[in-house]
Amino acid sequence: MKLLKKGEKYPIESSINNLDIDIGWSAPANYDMDVSAFLLEGDGLVHQDSNMIFYNNPSSSDQSVIRLNPTLIQKEQFKVNLACVSKSIQKVSFVLTIHESAHTKQTFQYISMVHLQIRNGDNSPILSFTMNGPFSNETALILFELYRYQDHWKINPVGSGFYGGLADVCKDYGLSVYEPTHSTEMVPLQSYPYQFSGIEQTLYEKLINRLSSFQINLNNMSMKQAQKVIQFAFEQILHKDHYLERSISSQEYQISYLNGHNTIDIKMLYQTTKEQELIVDRKISEIIKTVPMHVSAPQKVKFIHDFIVQHVDYDQSLTEYTAYAALVKRRTVCQGYAQLAYRLLNEIGVETLIIRGEAKVKQLGTRAAHAWNMVKVNGDWFHLDCTWDDPIGSEQIHYDYFLISDLEIRRTHSWESRKYPKAPKNSVHLV
Repeated sequence: MKLLKKGEKYPIESSINNLDIDIGWSAPANYDMDVSAFLLEGDGLVHQDSNMIFYNNPSSSDQSVIRLNPTLIQKEQFKVNLACVSKSIQKVSFVLTIHESAHTKQTFQYISMVHLQIRNGDNSPILSFTMNGPFSNETALILFELYRYQDHWKINPVGSGFYGGLADVCKDYGLSVYEPTHSTEMVPLQSYPYQFSGIEQTLYEKLINRLSSFQINLNNMSMKQAQKVIQFAFEQILHKDHYLERSISSQEYQISYLNGHNTIDIKMLYQTTKEQELIVDRKISEIIKTVPMHVSAPQKVKFIHDFIVQHVDYDQSLTEYTAYAALVKRRTVCQGYAQLAYRLLNEIGVETLIIRGEAKVKQLGTRAAHAWNMVKVNGDWFHLDCTWDDPIGSEQIHYDYFLISDLEIRRTHSWESRKYPKAPKNSVHLV
């Protein structure tokens, strides 16, 4: 295998058409990074949107460049069929970027290494290229280019940076991009997972956008009535949206009353920011694309269960509690497991709840607070505990807590059963 240096061109043998490309990097756990590919014509520009390959457009229209769904953190893979690349395309540029770097203020300064490996379609290594940091304050890095030279393809490891992130790269390649604002911009109403009415919907919009301080006005009622209304609104929202419920660290409000007009000042503390939740949304959207939708409901649940067990580790430091940590840092405690399962399963149409209860601590022989899921499959409710199916120190996927009954899970778990559906049937056995 050829080891390339920056600026060293390498010709690809004419007999090779299919390339498998692995791109990996070493970055802080809170960095959300992506690789994009740009199919450029002779003027160095992208002439149609479908020729920018990224997480929202994983394949060019001619299927010549395909971005595979990420299976590991800090790594992405592409497949390139050189024979299928349109004759008008003279170059394919691969770029590593930090997601929303303009807002997060993250740069390549803390990225220690970027590694590239290209293999033949038969899995034979062709070359590798490693860029060692520290880098400077770039927010995008052109990794390498595939380019035509006298009807042959060559590889050029570039390793040069941009300071304006993906937006600047797109502009340089002739594309216009949407750059979101991050002040108090609300997400569109139709994208909310649940719908309410009246004051509940107003409150829900604030909470779902992770606003930490806001006011709600209630008129033509006493202060006591206003207090009951706002309390009931919180209860209804959190009873319905378990993900949001488990995302709130604390809440407090103060009511000011004058002549029948109530101003409620609300202060919230969340476990994640709106920006982090947008990252969760994006990563969940990518995962959902990999779920086999033609299989039975239990098989879909198994796919999600297995994905979580394989990609998430239990956080023994007990400091990570969220689905964001599970997806970005790949470690969390039971609440993060349950949150991630809740989001993924509900996204594919499997009704799911998060259970607040207790479970035995084997080492101590006592019980501790614990969270897991209940899942509705083929009209019946079952328990699903991805955390307990992912025991510390084991690489094997377990199914002891996969779609089981109340009776089975009560051997180790306890909860206020009156608050949740009953799961009377025996566990589901997959063929």
